[in-house]
Amino acid sequence: MHHNSTLQEKAREIMSRLKESGFSAFLVGGCVRDLVLSRPPHDFDILTDAQAEDLQQLFEKVVPVGARHGTVTVVAGNDNFEVSSLPAGGSLESLRKNCSRRDFTINSMVMDSEGRLQDFFGGIADLKKRIIRAVEDPSARISEDRLRMLRAVRIFTTLDFTLDQDLLDAIKLQANLICSVSPERIRNELLQIMAATPGMQRPGIELLRETGLLAAVLPEVQRLVGFDQSSVHHKKDAYSHTLDVLENLSGISDSALLRFTALLHDIGKPGTRSGKQGEFHFYGHPLAGAELAAGICSRLRFSRKDSNLIETLIRDHMHFKLLSLSPTPRALARFIRKNGSHLSELLMLGRSDIELESLDWLDQKIQEFRSAFNGSLPAPLLDGLEIMEILKIPAGANVRRIKDFLLEEQIRGVVTTKEEAHRIILQEFGGKFL
Repeated sequence: MHHNSTLQEKAREIMSRLKESGFSAFLVGGCVRDLVLSRPPHDFDILTDAQAEDLQQLFEKVVPVGARHGTVTVVAGNDNFEVSSLPAGGSLESLRKNCSRRDFTINSMVMDSEGRLQDFFGGIADLKKRIIRAVEDPSARISEDRLRMLRAVRIFTTLDFTLDQDLLDAIKLQANLICSVSPERIRNELLQIMAATPGMQRPGIELLRETGLLAAVLPEVQRLVGFDQSSVHHKKDAYSHTLDVLENLSGISDSALLRFTALLHDIGKPGTRSGKQGEFHFYGHPLAGAELAAGICSRLRFSRKDSNLIETLIRDHMHFKLLSLSPTPRALARFIRKNGSHLSELLMLGRSDIELESLDWLDQKIQEFRSAFNGSLPAPLLDGLEIMEILKIPAGANVRRIKDFLLEEQIRGVVTTKEEAHRIILQEFGGKFL
C-alpha cells in the first residue's frame, strides 16, 4: 500500500483484499455516518467474517490489540484500521447483532464497498432529524461503556445535533459513574470537546453541566457555577465569565490545550475570595488556580509538557494587569524575560480575558521584540563564570540576579555586545557585594 494514498483509499484496498479472498467486508460506525453527511472521516472501522488468523495471513502488519473481542488493528503505512470479525459466514443476523452493541443509532449503520447501506436502527432518520439517540436501551448502552456519556457530548459539539431525551435522562442517572472510566479516555474526550468548531465549546460545557458530568470530571469548574465574584471588574458569576473567556479564546486559537486552559483559568477564585459583595478580591487566585490545575492534569494523565504549560499560563495570567499599571521599558523587558517561552499563548489568554483592557500596545511591543530577536529570548552575552570573574563574587543567587538583569537590558536593546555587558555590570554592581 502506498504511504501517501488517502485514508479512504487505504480502507477501500483492505476491503477489496478481503472480498478477493472470499470474505465479506463492510464499513461500520462513525465513518459511515461521516460519509453519509459528506464529512471526511478521521478513521475507518471495518467489519468482516474473516477471523483473526485469516487477517494475520492476509495483511503484512496486524496488531492483535483486542483479539479476544474479535478485533485487530491492520496497519497500512502510518494509518491504523480497526477490523472486527463477525462469526464465520457473516449472516445478516450477525451483522445486526454487531450493530446492536454500538453506541448511537447514527453510528450503527454499515456500508458495503459499493456504498449500499444497512441501517437496522433508524440511523438515517436520526441523521435527518439531527438527533443523537442510543441504540435501543440507553442505560444498557451506557453500562457497556460509561465513556459513551462523554462521547454523546463530544458528538453534540462536533455535529451540533440534539441529544434524545431518553439518552439525556440516562446520562443524568449515571453521570457520577463516569469516573470508573480510565482517566486517559476522559481526557481525550474533553480535549475533543475543546477542539470542536469555535462557538460549540460553550454549549458543550453547558451540556456537561446539565447532565452532571462536569461535576464528576471537573468538580473544580463546577464550583464556579453561581460563584459570586461581583466587584468593579465583574458583573457575572465566575462560571459565565469563564465561558466568555473560553468562547473568546476559541475564536482566536485552534489549540484544544489552550482552550482547556481558558476553562480552568479562574478555578483558584472560590478558595481566595475576600472582601464584601460587590467589592470582592481574589488575591493569589492565579497561584491557587495553577495548583488546582496541576492536580487536574495529574488526575487526567496529561503529559508533563502539557501540564507545565497549563500551570504556567494560569499562574501568570494576571501579569498583564500588573504590567498595564506601569508599562515601563524595564517592566516590559522583565515581563518578556519571565514569559519568553509562552508569550503568544499568554497573550491570547490575556486577550480573551474580558477584565483586561486592550492589549494592542503590548502586542506591538512584543512584535518589536520578536522582530529584533527572531521570536526567542536573546542568548546571554556573559555566562555565570564570567560574571563571577568580573565582579569577583562567589556562585549563588546574586549571579542569577545579574544574569536576569543583563537579559532584560538586552531585550530593551540597551546592551548588545560583550564589552557593553562587561561595562554595565561593573557600573551597576561593582563593589556592591564586597
